[in-house]
Formats: sequence, structure tokens, C-alpha cells
Amino acid sequence: MSTQTLTRTPVGVRVGLRPPAEAYAFIGADQPLQPIAVLEVTLQEGEALAAVELATVCECDLRTTGSSRAATVPQILGHEQVGRIVALGPGAPAVTADGRALALGDRVLWAREVACGRCDACRTSSSGGTERTTACLRPHRYGNERATRGWELSGGIATHVHLLAGTVVFRARDWVPAEVLAPASCAGAAASAALACAAREHPLEGARVVISDAGMRGVTAAAMAAARGAVVTVLDADPVRRERALRFGAAAVSTPDAPPAGHDVALDFVGSAEALDAVAAGTRHGGLIVVSGDAAPPQRRLTETASVISRGLRVRVVERADPAHVGRALAFLERADAAVFAEAVGETVPLREAPRAFAATSPLRLRTAIRP
Repeated sequence: MSTQTLTRTPVGVRVGLRPPAEAYAFIGADQPLQPIAVLEVTLQEGEALAAVELATVCECDLRTTGSSRAATVPQILGHEQVGRIVALGPGAPAVTADGRALALGDRVLWAREVACGRCDACRTSSSGGTERTTACLRPHRYGNERATRGWELSGGIATHVHLLAGTVVFRARDWVPAEVLAPASCAGAAASAALACAAREHPLEGARVVISDAGMRGVTAAAMAAARGAVVTVLDADPVRRERALRFGAAAVSTPDAPPAGHDVALDFVGSAEALDAVAAGTRHGGLIVVSGDAAPPQRRLTETASVISRGLRVRVVERADPAHVGRALAFLERADAAVFAEAVGETVPLREAPRAFAATSPLRLRTAIRP
């Protein structure tokens, strides 16, 4: 059984953990994840400690361990998780997105980024929470930042996560399965952000929407768009993933090289030049293409192609989701078909087998999970 000792110090509340908190650190490409133990955490004003109930491994984590993107090390990966508050810092308590104080035992998830509180944007901002995080020039990123002394528990592949002051935290309903909730902080937020961008320029009710990629972001976006009255077609090369997209609300599916013609809106979660060319070819005159993620080079090339210019296509890029999109994703998932979303999570392993979770991906399931 886990026990805690709380000691007030001049700098905060020291939380002693027995047994120690555990986490798995990424130390470099082609290196196995390394376990670390943390005996104590010092919580300052507005901070909290969350015990992780379940974490899911997302594409961002896999890109990091697969060395397809640069990463500072060591890193505690993981930014899709749900947990419970087990300790709070002194003074003003941490608060949730709705402004209410956190309490011990609250079931929560949180935004991937938190404002640093020190950059020019943070110092001049009169807002807090979502607005400040959006404006911050140097936000801290859970699961995507070098673990430092005093903030070792910085990612979800762990028994606990140290929530910094200013983190936008969301309460989650106790009866919703953790497998449904955990992806909200990344995949759900990305889907919500892409749809919000699209909806600003084209009503979704009755719109013909094409979504590239039947990964977790794509099928979540399909479910969200269908719930708002869109007629959705999902493109994916894998027949198993295409079949699953139908369960998430897609009216039709197709291969990436055969998109339907005449659609109003395209949401691209692939980001490759080939994928963008394919959806652009089928988008109607004056239609809208939303590229989700860091896809600036192909997006820039796409805006310069003759077909885009001659047909008046609008191209928008959503490079990151704001904390508000996490909240919208959570609200949607809490009323969605839990069985459909839960079945997208496949093998669930204990924390000591975390390295195996990074090698267990399959088209049969969109996520593997770790349950400390």
C-alpha cells in the first residue's frame, strides 16, 4: 500500500512517498526506457501531485522513441493520462479550468502545456489559465521536456505526475472508463482544435468532410464532426482502420488515393505532401483544408500549387491545441459511446512493462496503455 508523509518547509510541502514514485525515462534513440525512483516531491503554491490511473502511448511518444524528432534527455514521456489528486501545495490551492479549487481525490486530466510565468507574454498577461498558456512564449510541456531536479515526475509514464502551478486541470467524471478519457489531452484536443478551425470558416451541419488518417486523432475528429451533423468520409490505407472509422461515425471510408470529389472541408492529420495533394484534388472550388500538427513545409508548398490557387482553396494550419480544446474534447468524450472509444485501446500493461507498451502498436488498436 502506498503511503505519504507531508512536511511543511520554507519552500513548500515536502511529500515523502513510500514506496517511491516510479517513472520510465527516455534517454536516447535505440536505448531502452530506464526506470527511475523518486522518494519525495516538494509542492510549491498552486502545485499538486496526481497519482496516475492510466496513461496511453500516443504517436508523439512513438516519434520521440523512434528518433524521428529531436528530444532533450532524459525525458519522462507521456501526456495522455487520467489520475487522482493525492497531495496539494501550500497557500492558494491549484484550481480547475472552471475556477474551483482542487481537492484530494479529484479525478483529473490536464493540458499538455503550462505557462512558464516568466516570459514577457506571461508577465504582461492579465489573464490566467487557458489564455496565459496560449500566449506563453516558453511553456513547460508535460511528457515532452527534459526532466530536471525538482520536476522529475514531468510525464505520464509514471506512478505520479507533479502538476506545476498554472496547469489547466479538468475534473473528470468517475464513471467514464479511463481508456476513454486518457487520450483527451492529446488526440482529443488535436481533433477538437482542427474542427474548431474548420467551423470558424464553414458550418459543419450538413458539410461534406473528408478526414485523412484513421488514427486516434482522425477517428475522434470523425466522431465529433458527425455529432455536429457533418457527412464524414475517412481515408486510410489500412482496411482494419477504415472499418473502425465507420464505428466512430464515418458515413463512408476510402483509400488515400481515392478521396471523394466535391467535399467542402478536408482535415489532414498525416501532414505529408502526398496526403495533402490527394485531399486537395477532391476539395470543391473555394473549399477548406485544415492541416493539423507541425506540417508547415508541405502546407507552404500546397498553398503555392496551381490547383489550389486556381480553385480558390483555403488552407489553414493548426500547429497546436490550446487547453480549451482539451476541455471540449473531455466534454465530448464523457457523453460519447464509451464502448467504441474504449475498444481503441488495446493491450494494457503494468508500469514495470512500460517499454513493451512502446512496441505493442497494431492497426487492430490505436493505443496501448499503461496502468501503474
